[in-house]
Amino acid sequence: MEQTVEENIAFLKEAHEKVTYMAQLRETCRRLEDEAKAADKALTSERKKAKDQVNGTVQNRHDELEESYDLQIKKTEDQLRKVRQEREKVKNKGVQARIGGETADLVAENSGLAAKMKSLFKQNQVPAFCRTGWYYSLFAPRGLKEVLILLATILVCFGVVPAIAYLLVPAQNRSTLILILIYAAVILVFCGLYLILHNFTKVKHREMIEEGRDIRNQMEANRKKIAEIKKSIQQDSNEEMYNLGGYDEKISEFEAEIADIEARKQAALEEFENETKPQITDEIMASYADRLSALFQDKKEKDERFSQMDVEKKNLSLDLTENYEAYLGKSNLNPRRLEALIAIFEEGSATNLTEAIEYYKKNR
Repeated sequence: MEQTVEENIAFLKEAHEKVTYMAQLRETCRRLEDEAKAADKALTSERKKAKDQVNGTVQNRHDELEESYDLQIKKTEDQLRKVRQEREKVKNKGVQARIGGETADLVAENSGLAAKMKSLFKQNQVPAFCRTGWYYSLFAPRGLKEVLILLATILVCFGVVPAIAYLLVPAQNRSTLILILIYAAVILVFCGLYLILHNFTKVKHREMIEEGRDIRNQMEANRKKIAEIKKSIQQDSNEEMYNLGGYDEKISEFEAEIADIEARKQAALEEFENETKPQITDEIMASYADRLSALFQDKKEKDERFSQMDVEKKNLSLDLTENYEAYLGKSNLNPRRLEALIAIFEEGSATNLTEAIEYYKKNR
């Protein structure tokens, strides 16, 4: 049955009222949603603040507790280090004294041999440099050390010296001939000098040189014995003769004290973790309880209010879709368009909704 003009006007006014209320609902829902988000943000921020205070306080207390024990350990370790250094000094002093005592005869014998060699060479007018290790390495080498000295001397004389001499020659004057001349001069000088020394020392004083060789061999044998004795004493694990018992007792006491402090530190940290930390957490969280409860309640109320209005908005939207959009079209469901359609009916320009909509389209 076709509706009357009055019924169409009533239908349009009802739609206008609901569309207007829908706009208000949308604005209210946006505002309530913003308020709910702000409440949630405030609650989250306060919870984080409480958590940060708990973590910061717990960490500071933990660090202070650990630092207190670490200072005690460091102090004891410094004392232990000092005692060990003193013990090492006393031991080294004892080792040196023992080495000196056990090698005294060999040292004295070498001093006597050196004096004897000096006296013999002086009496027989043998030059003093003939007593040196370098001389015997060049003219009567014995052993690896003196052979190496001989080889090094040959390398310097016939390798380094000619090379330096050649480099000193201006670059434009360098040639193979110059190098040959330099080597010839070097060989002439060093070989000539060697022969002169050999004839005026080793040949002339052969017996003294040979006797000096025997004395040096004996001195070298004594030095090896001294080195073996020194090495044996340094490697000897028996330290009873150094009277280090008092130091060892102190070292044991300090080591035991450090172990005790370490154990007490571990126990204290475990107690802190199991008892003190929860207590600190409870105390701090209790100070935030009222504020967190109020913020939680505020968030809950705003969430509920938003939820209620959102449901009402969805229901109204469904009502508009099912009961008005089918007759009027979605584009006509706004306050100004509905007011215009009502005016068309009131002016008598249309008798039904279709005519009113068509009239609006033609005359807008």
